[in-house]
Amino acid sequence: MIWGAAFCLGLLLDAAHARADPSVVDTSNKITYRGLYRNDAEVFLNIPYGQDTSGPNRFKPPKRRVLPAGTTVDATAYGPACPQQKGGWLIPLSLSNVTHISEDCLNLNVARPKGTCARDKLPVMVFIHGGSFWTGQNQEITIRPDGMIAESVKNGLPVIHVAMNYRIGVFGFAQSDALKREGSENAALRDQRLAIEWVRDNIAHFGGDPKRITVFGQSSGGLAVGLQLMAYGGRKPVPFAQAICESQALEPGITGNFTMDAFKAVIDHVKCRRLHSRETVQCLRRLDMETVLNASLATYKNDVGHNVGDVWLPVVDGDFLPEAPSQLIRQGRFANVTTMMGWCENDLTFFTDTKIKTADDTTKFFTAYAPDLSRNNLHRLLSLYPASDFEANDKAGLSREFYRSATIFRDVLMTCPPIWYADHLSSKGNVAFLYDWNQTILDPIAAHATNQSGYGPFHTSEFAYIFGNLSHYDLNGYPFNPTVSDRKLETRGSRSWSTFANVGKPGLSGRDTFQGFEASDSARGETVLFVVGGSSEGLSTLDVSYLCGTTLLRMFVVLGVFRTPGQTPAADLVAIPDTTYCEDLHYHDPSGFVFAVCEGEILRHSWFPPLSIFDDPARGFKGRGGIKVIDPTTLKAKTLRLDGFDEPFVTHGFDILDDPESKEGKHIYIFVVNHKPNPQRYEKHDDNAPESHSVVEVFRHELGSDSAQHVRSVWHPLIKTPNDIYALSPSSFFVTNDHYYTKGLMRLVEEAYFASKWTETIFVHFTASDTVQDDSHGVRASVALEGLHNNNGLGHGKTPRDVLVVSATTGQLHLGVHAVDASTDTSRIRITESIDVDSSLDNPFYFTDPYANSTFDGSGFVLAGLSNGANLLPNIRNPDAKDGVLVWMVSPEKGAGKESSKWRKRLLFEDDGTRIRTASSAVLVAKDPAADSGRRRAQLFVSGFMSKNVVTCVVDL
Repeated sequence: MIWGAAFCLGLLLDAAHARADPSVVDTSNKITYRGLYRNDAEVFLNIPYGQDTSGPNRFKPPKRRVLPAGTTVDATAYGPACPQQKGGWLIPLSLSNVTHISEDCLNLNVARPKGTCARDKLPVMVFIHGGSFWTGQNQEITIRPDGMIAESVKNGLPVIHVAMNYRIGVFGFAQSDALKREGSENAALRDQRLAIEWVRDNIAHFGGDPKRITVFGQSSGGLAVGLQLMAYGGRKPVPFAQAICESQALEPGITGNFTMDAFKAVIDHVKCRRLHSRETVQCLRRLDMETVLNASLATYKNDVGHNVGDVWLPVVDGDFLPEAPSQLIRQGRFANVTTMMGWCENDLTFFTDTKIKTADDTTKFFTAYAPDLSRNNLHRLLSLYPASDFEANDKAGLSREFYRSATIFRDVLMTCPPIWYADHLSSKGNVAFLYDWNQTILDPIAAHATNQSGYGPFHTSEFAYIFGNLSHYDLNGYPFNPTVSDRKLETRGSRSWSTFANVGKPGLSGRDTFQGFEASDSARGETVLFVVGGSSEGLSTLDVSYLCGTTLLRMFVVLGVFRTPGQTPAADLVAIPDTTYCEDLHYHDPSGFVFAVCEGEILRHSWFPPLSIFDDPARGFKGRGGIKVIDPTTLKAKTLRLDGFDEPFVTHGFDILDDPESKEGKHIYIFVVNHKPNPQRYEKHDDNAPESHSVVEVFRHELGSDSAQHVRSVWHPLIKTPNDIYALSPSSFFVTNDHYYTKGLMRLVEEAYFASKWTETIFVHFTASDTVQDDSHGVRASVALEGLHNNNGLGHGKTPRDVLVVSATTGQLHLGVHAVDASTDTSRIRITESIDVDSSLDNPFYFTDPYANSTFDGSGFVLAGLSNGANLLPNIRNPDAKDGVLVWMVSPEKGAGKESSKWRKRLLFEDDGTRIRTASSAVLVAKDPAADSGRRRAQLFVSGFMSKNVVTCVVDL
């Protein structure tokens, strides 16, 4: 409905009375809010929504402020900001000084069009300010909403605006075990939630519609909006209907140690460190505000090595954020609302070192920013952004390497996360819009303040336009030269934001808004964004193939987005008892047995590091996986007794190797990946230690016996995220690291974008003598293979030199060979060919047909995978979920002349998850055609790393 002049009760008053201050009455308890007129708006300032957060309330979740009935709230002056450094901040990102601070700061401001009545039910825009969660206030002049409200009225689609204060810095993001136990982490996010709930419960008195609330924020405020979308893992309804994330939606540092380190520094500065975390918190609560604040100011670090100052961050607390944001998004645990997300074209130039001149400077910058990124992987990242793609700004004295660094920095923090987030929102049926803001008036002001120009449209550039605030930048003698284009964009930008709040899209035909602004997942099947301002405003197709390293269609095919799981009829299918959660299978031809590594209980939904499941380390310590021997004739499994081994055993990939020194070939070696919890972290309470201490266990087994003797555990710093093993000799093997990152946003980037080829396969050599002192003693390792995405399973091929490597999420089988480098006494792998298969894959197996002849050879690669890989992560914590499986046979095409038709790919088996789920390995055991009426068949064994049994059936070759 088009809003116009409303005939509200009380408007027909005499002129003198009409000039009185505006007021709002909550008739349910006779609370009156007395505001003031400002420009064309009625504003109500310093409305309390939460109680004082000082003393015993410090760090705790906010408590709702309940006003006594009959209270009159003087809402004519701004309230205090939350504790932070007084004075100004980074000009021109902020232009207002912080003058008054207090822990009694949970207040908000409401602004509405002049003449609004309670019955108008206008849409509401609730703003969460940015400032690195370190500074910021709701009275900042650059985010003042008067212009936005005026433009919304002129556009015929008016809005009400609300801006909140919330705790920041140490007061809003303190982290400790004691705070976690009392549910007091993420206090700032809880403040924001309480403020939005206050708006939902009270805005109708101001003429707002509680069912049409759009929450929006910029920078850390945009991150806050992104996290509010996934609060409580999507279990609780959100108090808003739409959301806008400007220049940030996710933050990789959340799962890092920045905040814990910053909090420890504050504790030590005020000498509050105690033996028990609870006593430390009590000490901090007894101190006055100034002491705690000054300690945080004295210990604050904002260099590139400290996340450019973003050190006070939210934390996975098991409640408000039940898991890492990347996990919640992949599992679809977020609110289903319409969203708009975007960034500025040169978003992070203002935060990039202007002294960067050379490629070496760029390398040093990112090495400081991400010190855990290996030099090889950093080189791969930089290779995606050739320096030749950028131009220097000689007038501003900024090099092409500076702009190269700033662009990479922007993509990592500001561009890729919202694209990925929006894609997942869209996949759940939500409408999501993407934009790139490409115009600014800030560069001259930045040059005046910093003596440096050439930043382009950087962080906060959209403020002057969307808030209708161009004139607010004309102060303190700063250069102010808006063009006609700027004036027009001010109108268009502001009206587009308020239009989004009204109708759920930023462009509306017939109004001065962004025309042609389509959702990111457009009807044309392309990912699109809207470029705002500049010389070429309009819709632009996003180059997904560049960002992902492959076509979007290929990704959809591999992940089975559009695939309906099938089920192969198999009347003879048998579920083999005592084979719970078996990750890997190997067929040992000389003995005729199938070997498997399995779990002793249903453990992986609470502890399984390969999928970043670290929920219950106590169960991990109790993990007692096992090595199974399956007899293909009786279809029964035997568990080997593990002599000399009494450690937690959380199994993953494994391999078997004939002992070359065994008489009559009676002995084999068994190499098993073990993801046991890290005692350094959980028993010695070292928060900087990794969650898991993943090692390779080596056993020696006499075929036919009931036991295996533990030889030793093997660990090396290069073994980071081990998945599968290829045994070379009794004292050497290859092992894949299936990810470079164990958790956090960079792991998310690794999985989402196929161009992130950062994983490695490691060559390991070790001694097996009785003098071994620990799991790293006598171990040396080197990189054997790099440059693949998500290399996962390993397998032996047709010849002893053949190596099979699987890239799981790209659905690729890589054929390679290994060779010894005599100069270094190491082994390396060289890939000779890659085969695309239309599903995600896991551990490969090469089947040699022992009955092959000139007319038929059933040999080929057997590959287990998932029907709908996109659904794996949302299901991983559900023991009863059904994840469909596929088993492929890939064999040479007879007489193939072209590379594209060289390989024949067919399904041997599939299931919809009813009989087996999460297939990770499959092997074939040939049946003698002479004893099978001449038929060419084999016994198929399929395991699933979250399946309750290994299953087997007969298949045709």
